[in-house]
Amino acid sequence: TIFKQKIIYGAIIIFIPLLIMIPWQYRNYKVFGVFEFTSALPVNLFNYAGASSISFTKGSPYQETKLKLLEDFKSESPYPENQKDLRNSEYLKNETKEILKLYPIGYIKSVMSGLNTFLFSGNYHYLLMKYEIIDRPQEIKSYSFIWAKDGFWGLVKTVLKDISSPYVFIAFLGKIFWVVIVIFSVIGAFIRRKDPLSILFLVILLYFCATILSVTIGVEARHRYALNPLIFIFSSVMMKFIYERFIRHRSA
Repeated sequence: TIFKQKIIYGAIIIFIPLLIMIPWQYRNYKVFGVFEFTSALPVNLFNYAGASSISFTKGSPYQETKLKLLEDFKSESPYPENQKDLRNSEYLKNETKEILKLYPIGYIKSVMSGLNTFLFSGNYHYLLMKYEIIDRPQEIKSYSFIWAKDGFWGLVKTVLKDISSPYVFIAFLGKIFWVVIVIFSVIGAFIRRKDPLSILFLVILLYFCATILSVTIGVEARHRYALNPLIFIFSSVMMKFIYERFIRHRSA
């Protein structure tokens, strides 16, 4: 049956990567005493999820908060000379866990900020500035932190105040473009939900979004590149649906 096939495919997606990872995890256990695949997860949790949760809650600059946590790490961790040492994993995870217990709302805001960047950022403004096609603004603001500190309407007021800057205006247009394209792609995949490719796209999209739980604000638009072809394919499905349902039908 179709349901049985989906169960089998889901098991394949889960267990084949596990079979590939386990030998390396065993090697790390023998060398470092830690059954982990990589040190990236606890490091990202501490540097991004931990620091941004405090920063979003207290309204303090993220870099200052991160530096303070790194100072604590150097004085308290088992191997302070190298944060990526797998033997620091337990310390990093425990410290991050305590931070998230104290600042759960800040963590939720940081995850939402990361999802916003991952799904809806084009970063065209940064590239144009880098290659000196547009001028660098006097101050580069983090609108995510403005939203966390001043709320939605505070964010709107700040954007409207800065919109005359080419840097901010292009960033705003890029954001609108990707919001529309990504939403269209999800709806388009739902329209074609019987197509295995649409299921694969939605599963991969959910998986990528789940990775934001650890990296939060450390994500960038370039991390979405592998998804972009599928996003454009399924957004075109939605555009075709709109055309046939509302434009061609009306003109006929």
